[in-house]
Amino acid sequence: MQSGSKRRQLFRLAMARPEVVPSYSTPVSTWYTLSELSLILRDDSGEDWFSNEEKLQRVHSCVAQVRKLGRRIKIAILDSGIDSSHTEIAQNIVQPWPDHCTSETKAKIKAENDCRAIKKWQGFPHTLDPRQDALGHGTHIASVILKTAPYAALYIARIFNDHGQMCELDELEKVQIRAIYVDIDLQAFEWAIEENVALLSLSWGFRTETVPEIKRVINKAIESGIIVIAAAGNQGSLFEIPFPANMPDVFCIGAARALGHGSEFNPPHDKDFKFSALGEQVLAAYAKHDRNSASLHNEQQARSGSSIAVAVAVGIAANVLEYVTGVLDGRFEGRDATVAMKKLFIAMSSATRKNDYKNLVPWDLFRSDMAANNQRIDEILKSEIGIVQLMTILILYLDSIARGFNFILR
Repeated sequence: MQSGSKRRQLFRLAMARPEVVPSYSTPVSTWYTLSELSLILRDDSGEDWFSNEEKLQRVHSCVAQVRKLGRRIKIAILDSGIDSSHTEIAQNIVQPWPDHCTSETKAKIKAENDCRAIKKWQGFPHTLDPRQDALGHGTHIASVILKTAPYAALYIARIFNDHGQMCELDELEKVQIRAIYVDIDLQAFEWAIEENVALLSLSWGFRTETVPEIKRVINKAIESGIIVIAAAGNQGSLFEIPFPANMPDVFCIGAARALGHGSEFNPPHDKDFKFSALGEQVLAAYAKHDRNSASLHNEQQARSGSSIAVAVAVGIAANVLEYVTGVLDGRFEGRDATVAMKKLFIAMSSATRKNDYKNLVPWDLFRSDMAANNQRIDEILKSEIGIVQLMTILILYLDSIARGFNFILR
């Protein structure tokens, strides 16, 4: 992290030489453009992205001022489950009613459960325990979402077994494998729709153009008002964006470094709207692989990939929905939810270095002036996609000048 004096020195150099300025990192022969330097000045590390009072913490503060008590944005996570023995996860799981408990005990448990984020869980198939996670993937995803959106409610759908598969591949013929994969996904999606969730988190994909049965149920989810967010993949130019991230109305999320530049492993694609979110070296809870070791109950690991970026993007979307529904006292209906989020994602995103993925910068929508925030968001939602963007970017850019390059026009 740059010290305050070094920040000021870099800023003075940037003002004196608007084209390029020397980097003070090793090697000294590296040079930064003014726009790259501006990103450095505003974004030092992944943890800074979460903890800085002028970044995500400001978003949380704005959301807290308007959210309705007891209301949480519901998020379904289709992944490898959660490790319920991990301290962070255990503290967030709602507790069941004990048999023959008093009304005072019920009231106490209810009050505690209102503060717990993990509301329901289900295994697909039922033989999978959703509160176990041998892979650690689902645990990390859930932790990152709660780190990004602390007021969200999580609905855990475990669809992967301990080997990261949807079934035991060696026991089935190829045609049977496909049928079981599809059936598991369909059940999980239908469960999410029945639970009336607002967001679907899919940190995985099929290396195929489409799966018709799953495509139909995803469209059903979108028509019911669910926003679907899926991973762009980590194979770079070796493979195209997988299904379902390649669907037009599914949000395709690639990863970005802490400074907003797109990760090298993001796959290229000609999809109209691709977004990126912080997805490199994100620290969060990770499942214990040695269940007999008490020292691992609080384990955290820094992980990277579009899977992690999806969790951050889902959290960003939950924060925005929490704010908008708090102000409007309602929720979007049907496909309008996806359209509205697309407008808001476009408005809060600035181009990454290669202008391929739009990087999500949520604090650019939230300032200390709540009335101005409401007006800006209202204008975004009432606009056609693309029309409001130039004016919104100009407003954010002019506002950023006085604040020290909090938004970069590129």
